[in-house]
Amino acid sequence: MARDWFRKLEFQTGTTAGVERRRLNVFGLVYIAVGFLILVNSPFVKAQTRPPEIDFRAVSSRDKVERDEPVIIYLSIVNKTNFPISVSGIDIPNQAFESSNIPNLPILLSPHGSSKPTVTIKPRETTKFGLHRLMLSVDFNWSDARRTFTSTQPTTVTVEVTRRFEEEAKGFPGGTAAFLYLLLPIIPAFLSYQTIERLRTGKGLRMPTFRNEYIVPAFFAAIIVSFLMLMTARTDTAVDYSNPRTFLSVLTGSLVLGAVIPGIHAGLNLIQKLRWGFSPKDSMATYVEKALFGPRRPHQFKWVKGTVKGESWEGILLEQPNTAKVLGACLQVSPRANPDPETYQTTVREIELTVLDRSGKVKDPQRLVDLAKAGDLTLNYMNRIKQSDRALDAIVVVQEISNLEIENTEIKPLVVLVE
Repeated sequence: MARDWFRKLEFQTGTTAGVERRRLNVFGLVYIAVGFLILVNSPFVKAQTRPPEIDFRAVSSRDKVERDEPVIIYLSIVNKTNFPISVSGIDIPNQAFESSNIPNLPILLSPHGSSKPTVTIKPRETTKFGLHRLMLSVDFNWSDARRTFTSTQPTTVTVEVTRRFEEEAKGFPGGTAAFLYLLLPIIPAFLSYQTIERLRTGKGLRMPTFRNEYIVPAFFAAIIVSFLMLMTARTDTAVDYSNPRTFLSVLTGSLVLGAVIPGIHAGLNLIQKLRWGFSPKDSMATYVEKALFGPRRPHQFKWVKGTVKGESWEGILLEQPNTAKVLGACLQVSPRANPDPETYQTTVREIELTVLDRSGKVKDPQRLVDLAKAGDLTLNYMNRIKQSDRALDAIVVVQEISNLEIENTEIKPLVVLVE
């Protein structure tokens, strides 16, 4: 009986051990499978599938370029692996630059092979001036034993977008094209103003100048004009002077604007000249009227001595309505002859008290002119105009002294009362 019990216990023990061994085998297989899956998907295993090593570089043909001016980008793509790759794309940022002449794709690179394609880029009309760093990239396809991959390799290239006339502006006050662009709408206006003004004042044509003292007022005027142009265009982009049409439009507008004020003055002067302009054909009475009532009448009459091209001149300095200088003569006034000496003296005293005294002080200019035109007063020369110490028989000299350089001045009356 005891023997049977021991046999039964041995049988049960052996069965339990077999089951445990089978369990261990099953769990071992599960652990191995899970471990294999973890190992396959681990970063270490994945890191073994690396993209091929390529060398991608880009060099621009020019460091500086203007808007709408093309620049060539030379590319170099070198395959450093032992298997072929295929370049499927070349990406160029197009926010500020347009690209063209992109090579035909795909580009096949044999093991350790290379390719040197070129692309052309061009700044847009709205591209901001300054230094631009462009990130170019190539997409390439490659395969391992199981599947095909696509990878990207970037590189950078630097291009500076400059303003037109950048080099020429270095000799200009301010030394930069940005300052020149700021003043560009103003400078032609200054020059056209000077040219029309010289013609208006009878000084003749001469090359206009933009002096240093003009820079500060021109700078403030340019800022105002720039803001107005931006507000009119409703954009934050500066005016593109590299565009010939824009450049000519701004230049023409500035020239016209600068000529407006002297042009208006010239029109008014032309109207005034018909009435108040001095002429060698004027009578003495008309000469006195224009000198006393003209728009450019002086507060004091001055006898000047000066030179024109080395030749000396003397006379009363007067101005035309357009401010051009003229020289006039000094006159004497006397009452019309009267056979009655007492009546004549009475007339002289009346004129001296109410119209003109012996010192040349004019008390009633209008009556003086009216009496002279009516013939009640006789006008004659007192001091004639002199040219090289030669007295001229002319009431006024106009064209000959347009560039008179005054050397000496003294106060003299235009007309003086004599008996």
